[in-house]
Amino acid sequence: MSRGVLIIRAEQEQSALELKLRERGLDAYCHSMVDINALPPTDAVKEQWLQTHWDGIVAVSPNATRFFNRIVNEAAWPKARKHYFAVGPGTGEPLLNFSKYPVTWPTTAHNSTALLELPELQQVDQEQWLIINGAPGRSIIPDTLTERGARVTIASVYERVPKTGERAHIPADWFEQIDRILVSSKEQAELLAAHLQHAQKTDWGKSCHWVVPSERIADAIRPLGVPEAHIHFAASAMADDLVAAAVPIHTILPTPESDTSMPDTDKPDTATKEVKAKSKTPKQPKPAKQASKGSGFWTGFFLVVLLLSVVTLGGGGWYLWQQQQSIQQRTAQEFDQLRTRLSEAQRTDAEFEARLTARLQQDTQAKLNQQKQEQQQALQNLRDQQETQQTRLRQQVAQQEQDLLRLSQRVRASENRNQNGLLLSEAYDRVTVAVQRLSMGGSDVAIAMNLLKSAKEILEADSTSYQTIIDQLERDIAMVAAVPTIDYTGVMLLLQELQKQVHSLQVHNGKLDTETPEEPAEVTSEVSNWRDNLANAWQALSADLVRIERNAELPLRINQEQRLALVSRIELQLQLAQNALQRGQQEIYATTLEEAYTLVSDYFLAESTGTRQFLSALRSIKDLDITTDYPTSLISRAMLRERLHDLESAMPAVTEGAND
Repeated sequence: MSRGVLIIRAEQEQSALELKLRERGLDAYCHSMVDINALPPTDAVKEQWLQTHWDGIVAVSPNATRFFNRIVNEAAWPKARKHYFAVGPGTGEPLLNFSKYPVTWPTTAHNSTALLELPELQQVDQEQWLIINGAPGRSIIPDTLTERGARVTIASVYERVPKTGERAHIPADWFEQIDRILVSSKEQAELLAAHLQHAQKTDWGKSCHWVVPSERIADAIRPLGVPEAHIHFAASAMADDLVAAAVPIHTILPTPESDTSMPDTDKPDTATKEVKAKSKTPKQPKPAKQASKGSGFWTGFFLVVLLLSVVTLGGGGWYLWQQQQSIQQRTAQEFDQLRTRLSEAQRTDAEFEARLTARLQQDTQAKLNQQKQEQQQALQNLRDQQETQQTRLRQQVAQQEQDLLRLSQRVRASENRNQNGLLLSEAYDRVTVAVQRLSMGGSDVAIAMNLLKSAKEILEADSTSYQTIIDQLERDIAMVAAVPTIDYTGVMLLLQELQKQVHSLQVHNGKLDTETPEEPAEVTSEVSNWRDNLANAWQALSADLVRIERNAELPLRINQEQRLALVSRIELQLQLAQNALQRGQQEIYATTLEEAYTLVSDYFLAESTGTRQFLSALRSIKDLDITTDYPTSLISRAMLRERLHDLESAMPAVTEGAND
């Protein structure tokens, strides 16, 4: 019997295993008892598989990963909060290559039971899990997850169909070349056992050595009567583990008979038989006694030499055979060590990738937190600047009030000297303060108007002397009143209210709007309506023949962190607009409100009532001109100053502080 290995495996999984066996000097014969056919899903089911955000995804076989990758095609694999899971490295490695996501598999044993014992699969209540398998498939994984409270979706992407007829038969000339069988599927093991029983090859099956990765598959071949010594277990269904279990089997196989295998027993027996055969030949007439003694001596001598030669050759052959076995064992051990190191390196790469992903997430979160802190710091700086400016303004107002108080005291001191000078000084002081109030803008405009009106009333006490100044005051009052006024308090309250409403806005849900087609008008039987009937018929025909495709860009999808950053950005813009309104900075006010309007329009649901009201309120104030062009000098003030100057020039003593 030759060193041939029968591989019972699906055609998609045979090439790697066949190549590794041939590298070890074994002849590989590939056969499959089933056909693997793809099960393409519908578009709706495919969209559900790819678009759902799963908590976990489990692939049960390499074929499942390959056929699912064909379904994914150029799109991205679905995301899983707990990453991907596989029964063993044989499935985990192609799953890692296809999905580009970290994959977890059990290390103690490579089966469904060990997978279900992982900590990540214990607490799955109300979680969504996707199981990628073939039909028909084992139900232990989905049933167990369902019992633990998970919502399981099964993605059967291929089916196994048993071969029939001649396609299932093993070629007859293979039986003489094969002494071991590799099978990694329980279904194929059962089909192979049934085929051997039907073909009356059970004795051949008993004589072969079987390599299986689990006890389940061993149970499927035991009905053939295979001895337990002929059943060998591999660490997993990976090609490396199957080869590692198959190669050492030759150490327990019976060695085929040959001329050089056992020279120390076979050849001496042959020589003995030849001697006995010679002894049984008819006796010849005895020659002389001296000739008989010489012939017997040489015959014995040659037999001794022949026996020594056979023993020497047998010992050398046995020594060479032992050396060859030692070299093969060392080579197998080295390959096992290399495969172990390779598995550890792959597992280390997966762990490194997981750590790298977690580190990237931490870095991203740290950057977001840093940006938030910077924004808060910038807002605090703006508030500090605002408080500083308000303090400076209050100091200026207090200083101006003190100046006004001193001027009033000086005016009252000169009241006794000149009644006319008193009226002029009082009116001049009020007009001066009004000009100062106009330069400050805001709510001080009303105070300035009252001061101008009170100055006019003071001068009207002697209207005959100051009629020109009174007329100019009326024109100045009319000019100030003509300047458009802004309700700063109302705008400020509206901005504060909008800032509170940002959190209640609804973000786009990422789905396209559905448009309801208009129903074409019906065709009537009236001859007078032939034009309308022709137009309606053409419209109905166009609706059936013309296909309208949507070419607009899909709406953006944003996650919770991006939403928080977006809301914070809008709140910051509204806060900056409030600060600009208080300081009269028109450019900053318009820019911040325009940016807030753009962000709300682009990222929030425009059909929402709250969003429409929010945008309407922003439109009402974003183009508002907050800078008011109030006059900084009045002609009436100049006229009053000239009149006071003339009055003081005529007086013998000039009162200090009468001038501006």
